[in-house]
Amino acid sequence: MFGLLLLAHLAEAASSQRIVCYVNGWAQYRPLPATFVPGQVDPFLCTHIVFASAQINGSRLQPAVKEDLRRFKDIQRLKINNPQLKTMLSVGGWDVGSLPFSILVSDSSSIREFAETTTKFLREHGFDGLDVDWRFPTQRGGQRQDGARFTLLLKDIRVEFERESVESGKTRLMLSVVVGSSKSVVDYGYEILEVTKMADFLNVLSVDLVGTWEVAAHPSPLQVVDQVTSSTAGRRSLRWTADYWLKKVPDPAVVNLGLSFHAVTFLLTSLNNDSLGAPASGPGRVGTFTFTKGRLAFFEVCLLQALGARKKYEASYQVPYLVHRDLWVAYEDRDSLTAKVRFIREVGVGGVAVWYIDEDDFGGTFCHLGSYPLLKLVSKELLTKQPGTRIVGSGTSEVPKVPKEMKDTECGRVVCFVSSHGSLRTGQAAFLPSQVKLTFALTSFMHMVTWRARSLFRNTQRTLKSVMLSVGGWEVSSAPFTRLVASTAAVKVFAQQAAIFLRDSGFDGLDIDWQFPTSRGSPLTDRDRFTDFLKVSSSVMADGNQRGLQCDVPARQQDSLLLSVTLSARQDLLTTAYDLSSLHQHVNFINFATFDQHGTWEEVKEHHSPLFSSSPAQVNGRALSASKATEIMKKSGIPMWKVNFGVSFFARSYTVSNSSKHVSSGKAGNHTGQKGFLAYFEVCELLKKGATIGWISDQVVPFLTFGDQWVAFDNQRSINEKVQYAMKSGYGGLAVWTVDVDDFSGQFCQQGPFPLLQTLLSSCSRYS
Repeated sequence: MFGLLLLAHLAEAASSQRIVCYVNGWAQYRPLPATFVPGQVDPFLCTHIVFASAQINGSRLQPAVKEDLRRFKDIQRLKINNPQLKTMLSVGGWDVGSLPFSILVSDSSSIREFAETTTKFLREHGFDGLDVDWRFPTQRGGQRQDGARFTLLLKDIRVEFERESVESGKTRLMLSVVVGSSKSVVDYGYEILEVTKMADFLNVLSVDLVGTWEVAAHPSPLQVVDQVTSSTAGRRSLRWTADYWLKKVPDPAVVNLGLSFHAVTFLLTSLNNDSLGAPASGPGRVGTFTFTKGRLAFFEVCLLQALGARKKYEASYQVPYLVHRDLWVAYEDRDSLTAKVRFIREVGVGGVAVWYIDEDDFGGTFCHLGSYPLLKLVSKELLTKQPGTRIVGSGTSEVPKVPKEMKDTECGRVVCFVSSHGSLRTGQAAFLPSQVKLTFALTSFMHMVTWRARSLFRNTQRTLKSVMLSVGGWEVSSAPFTRLVASTAAVKVFAQQAAIFLRDSGFDGLDIDWQFPTSRGSPLTDRDRFTDFLKVSSSVMADGNQRGLQCDVPARQQDSLLLSVTLSARQDLLTTAYDLSSLHQHVNFINFATFDQHGTWEEVKEHHSPLFSSSPAQVNGRALSASKATEIMKKSGIPMWKVNFGVSFFARSYTVSNSSKHVSSGKAGNHTGQKGFLAYFEVCELLKKGATIGWISDQVVPFLTFGDQWVAFDNQRSINEKVQYAMKSGYGGLAVWTVDVDDFSGQFCQQGPFPLLQTLLSSCSRYS
């Protein structure tokens, strides 16, 4: 382990401008890898998170679906990492229309009941405020009187918020309003001066300014210089919308101008005319993941570009669009967003409102621009850097700037652990990391994690996605970690010195493998201290300004270092050793060791790495298996895309008595020399000697017997089953312990080099 350690606080971005980020609740039902839940939000890229949307049921607020109650908890957990973040619940939306609102505001007693019950609902679920999204008063099924009645609704809500604040002593709940941008809606839908008195801010829908029933046009140009769509085309721009609203409100700071991360699509009537304003027959086809005609998420736009769609740029409007056969796609890229955000800053409004951040490439899977490429640009432009602070952008609850950590194969990440013991073996069993390069043509997606010096990896540096250094492990025990986390100063020193060491040694990040907090002599207080340790480390690793060990080497801006953590999947440890609700927010990914569920410390022999539990395989009444551990992980609220499913290439062996109970660890292998432990290539040696192989059907794992030896291991069949299970369960990748115990040379098993790793990768391809 590294010797010294220490603690740094996460500096917060100081800015008066709001970045209001809308999250679409329906995004949780998209297929992988586009599934999105609020736990994936980066809490430092937004000032306000708005969950859309709740519904009106009579005169009460209710979640759109029962599952949203879990999403509410996900949102509130974001404030653990960023206490300054504000969370709000939106009610209404385009799909709802006017009718539920119009019915509600038609009766004053219903308005009062709504205000009172909504206040209680928001407090119960931890929200900081309500966002009212009525589209639009007096229109879409509304009544002429709805403009004035809308004011009464807002007034009663605001009065109730203030009354409850005085009574409870809590900060008053916020109230925001989504308002339209068309002239008719603005003029007839709102009593603007009264609305601005009630609302803390207005989120202006300066998006979707054209419809797919018209000619091909951009839905949100910065400006319009000619009349390509109709006589009102000049009003269909961000500039016009901003000018018109700023003439109406008494204070521009109350206005947040809208930005969209989705595209609007049209079907061209002729392939010979694909320019701006070209005739269109209707909305474009549904997207692969969003399933809505005439609309694509930004990450789906990237898919089209990968398929060869032609990008064009309309300079006068300062917007891009794509053409792919008969599909015409208007969207925002980083250039158009930069122009819009700078315009927004110039006009002096209160900030921006973004619909929807889940339509950004939030995981960096599709566009190869890193996580949240659009939102990070907006955040960088608006959240100005003040002396003594830095803007923290930790993608999707990840550590800031992590372009190396994206979805790299059909299975996501493939993290390969390499044991330092491999290089100490002799003969054909000796392993050097360069042997990965020699046997794999596809190593650019692999993350290597080692316990040895980087010098061993110099030959593989250019072919690997990243090379990380792991600290800790079973042999280290808890004592060094316990001493470390007891001192906040020591934690900060460790993190800073570790970052310097990693950069000077050429590593791309750090994996922390504490086995285990609150166990093996570790006090219960280490559970929370471990989370604090990760929080400090993530802040330091994210900082590209680190001096080298040579004092005369100047600080230079570099990519953020990766930070991962290895967690045990044992049920007893998962529920006591880790604060799962917040731990994940401080790391790029989690390596979930779903093996070693059983061992020689128990009274009976059991497979150490069962996929499923069988009825006898229980310890203290707990069924231990990878699937049970997965259930616990999912219930914790951790976004599964951040978790790598652990696969073990080593075997656990037992020496058993006639009664089938083990009496000791198994015999040491000829090459690894450790009792109770065998490499896969040593398993192959036993099979050559006549060992009998068996299969535990309900656990989906193999074993072998050889004399008084009972050996639990994984083979190609069980690894294939585990990969399929991991992908169907939503894991973001796989973590392998350890590649040096595979038959890396192909000399022992006669199955070719790296037979288990090859199987794992082939299973990924079949799953895709």
